[in-house]
Amino acid sequence: MRVSYNEIKRLTGLDVSVEEMVARIGSRLGEVEAVEDWGAKYKGALIVKVITCEKHPDADKLSICTVDDGGKNPDLKRDENGYIQVVCGAPNVHADMWAVWLQPGATVPASFADDEPFVLESREIRGVISNGMLASLKELAIGDDHNGIVELPESTRLEAIKPANEVPHVEALANFRRTEKYKPGDSFAEVFDLNDYVIEIENKMFTHRPDCFGELGVAREVAGIFGKQFTSPKWYQTEFSQTITADEQLVVRIETDLVSRFSALIVEDVEVRPSSLDVQINLTKAGYRPINNIVDITNYIMHAYGQPLHAYDYAKLAARSSGTPTLVARLSQSGEQLKLLNGKTIEFNQPAIVIATDQEIVGVGGVMGGADTEVDNSTTKVVLEAANFDMYSIRRTSMHYGLFSDAASRFNKGQSPWQTLACASIAAGEVVCSSSGMSYDKWYDVKSNLATNKPVSISSEFLNSRLGSSLSATEIQQLLTNVEFVVEAEADELSVTAPFWRTDIEIKEDIVEEVGRLYGYDNLALCLPKRSTKPVEVNQLFKTKAKIRSSLATIGANELLTYSFVHRSLLEKAGQKPEDSYAISNAISPDLHFYRQSLMPSLLDSVHQNIKAGYEEFALFEVGKTHNKVHGLDESGLPGEIEVTGLVFASKLKQRSGTGYYEAKEYLRRLAHAFGAELEFRPVPPETDFPITSPYDLSRSSLISIKNGSFLGIVGEFKPGVERAFRLPGACAGFEIETQALANWQAKSPYTELSRFPSSAQDITLQTTNSVSFGDLQSTVVEVLEQTGYKYTLSTVSIFEPEAGLKNTSFRIRLSSLDKTLTTQEVTDVIESIAQVGSQKYQARQI
Repeated sequence: MRVSYNEIKRLTGLDVSVEEMVARIGSRLGEVEAVEDWGAKYKGALIVKVITCEKHPDADKLSICTVDDGGKNPDLKRDENGYIQVVCGAPNVHADMWAVWLQPGATVPASFADDEPFVLESREIRGVISNGMLASLKELAIGDDHNGIVELPESTRLEAIKPANEVPHVEALANFRRTEKYKPGDSFAEVFDLNDYVIEIENKMFTHRPDCFGELGVAREVAGIFGKQFTSPKWYQTEFSQTITADEQLVVRIETDLVSRFSALIVEDVEVRPSSLDVQINLTKAGYRPINNIVDITNYIMHAYGQPLHAYDYAKLAARSSGTPTLVARLSQSGEQLKLLNGKTIEFNQPAIVIATDQEIVGVGGVMGGADTEVDNSTTKVVLEAANFDMYSIRRTSMHYGLFSDAASRFNKGQSPWQTLACASIAAGEVVCSSSGMSYDKWYDVKSNLATNKPVSISSEFLNSRLGSSLSATEIQQLLTNVEFVVEAEADELSVTAPFWRTDIEIKEDIVEEVGRLYGYDNLALCLPKRSTKPVEVNQLFKTKAKIRSSLATIGANELLTYSFVHRSLLEKAGQKPEDSYAISNAISPDLHFYRQSLMPSLLDSVHQNIKAGYEEFALFEVGKTHNKVHGLDESGLPGEIEVTGLVFASKLKQRSGTGYYEAKEYLRRLAHAFGAELEFRPVPPETDFPITSPYDLSRSSLISIKNGSFLGIVGEFKPGVERAFRLPGACAGFEIETQALANWQAKSPYTELSRFPSSAQDITLQTTNSVSFGDLQSTVVEVLEQTGYKYTLSTVSIFEPEAGLKNTSFRIRLSSLDKTLTTQEVTDVIESIAQVGSQKYQARQI
């Protein structure tokens, strides 16, 4: 955002140096990126009067002029009348005109920022000495016109013009006329307000401050941070009466909830021509390219007050309407097209707010107008439109269609709808004054769901406790009223209502931030806040995640960190339903369009890449978050987050074929052991259908629970279709468990006393039929061990089929006692008890 130092001083009445103003803006408003000294650029430019003008004897397109510089440069050679000779090639140069003279030694302003600026001198042109040059708009870096030199009006003092009708006006430069004569030799920079500094403030600082995208808003804030009361123009806060939506001249409608206000005025009998030099200078300082008096007014109002406007040629609008000229704010339909002012033609394939007649689109609302209704030199009647659009819709449209404009940059910050009609009215008055036009004394205005700022209650104690300040309620009230907040104070309590242009003030903390900024954070006491020395409470989830990472890395697994967003095809390859995922409307990449439902698709997607890279056997794991519609929304109405840990084991070694399940289970067992948790496994019901179970072959998988604890997750091998889709090797399996469940177990797991006595280990192999599940057999062994009262660990050594229909399951049992060293007979008795119970329940035979 570029603002004029002189304009800020005029609007605020402040008398401070540019250095002081820049320092205060940088510390309390926004980062200052640059300060441009425009006075230095025009240091050698003087206003002169051309006395004589004669053709050059040796050049058809050159003229020899004598100019009166008021004797300001005594070092130059002069004629008998004291005038200076200048050779000029402009076709419009003539005697008795006022012009801008760049004297010898001056830098041509257009080259001021170049690495090698063009410095003028007295030099001979076709045998005639020329002292400096008479400058064009392009050479003065004010416009693009290089067809002739600048011809100044004959007067220097400005006086406001009052429009003939009752349309409000603002004392902007377009509304002035000159009433006093120049004096030859007057400084061009002094007379035309170029002896100025342009302060450029970084735009990202104002993301939440749409009011600061206008010079009025910046001036208000500057007054506030200097502790001075600011009052906006009365017209800016006026709601005009006699508003209509349709008559014989124009119809205005809103057909979408994304447009909260749509305002328009008509000005007829206009003459389209270049803007006055004053307006062109002010637009140039603001960073805009002057075009014509109508378009320049819309840009001037936008820069001054932050409200974008658009001007339509009334006749062209009428030609594109079936009856009365119509302006409708609606959503685009697929296939509609529009040729834009920048020459680009777009076809709408995503809904966007558009401005249309009842027949066709004439502009992209809040972004850019259409070429078919633009104002040109033949325009005699214009419609000035000012509206308010949904900031999120404007942002989506701008990004999707690659359309970036000053209007879009303001609308996507959330402009207030309460200023549209006032700014359109001011623009109409400006157009009347700058084009000899005539404005209708009526307003077209449609409103829809205009929100108003609600009072926020806050106490000085609440504010001071957060800022570390000691401001009284009266001081707080003054700071806020300086920037036009309405504050009602009663003792220590304040009721604060933000003005309509402050769309960012909603809660008490916003008021704290506002007061802190206006008061100055550098004025706050430099003392550390009081803090308790009591240790902070341990974050059990954070601790659990760290332990999971450490444990899995210790046993050889490699951690991955993948995106929380995935492509539709990845979900489908894993057997998951895309409709169960939350879709992202503004994805950073087409490949990252859906929230992932579980970690396994991301892990499986990395397996083949590592196999190709030459790694024959590995385990990959990730600790992250997942989201799915099956899980639902949280208390805030946002997609619920599930803390998950996933691991996949993969091996292309032949001797590992078919062992994936046991390898993944062993990683899981050792992880659980690190937490002191014993796991229970049970078959997965065939009808199970959850996002986390979708990739798994349920007949070769198990559900996992913590013994005496909660459900944990699933471990198993993958469906044949998933194996083919991800090109998995012969031995591949994985598990996915809820991290939070493990954290809860760790938080409440009791202390287990360790035995001081040595332990004894012994293996037992039980032969059963294939109909006996491993889980049932293991549970039986655990039941017997629990009854002994000894401490024990149980692990599976092997499972194999000695012949068809039979299988041998080998367990390794380690026993110990808290009271004594167990004898061989005591250990043998336990093993025999296991064999006996197994024989009774499953006809198992000890091998």
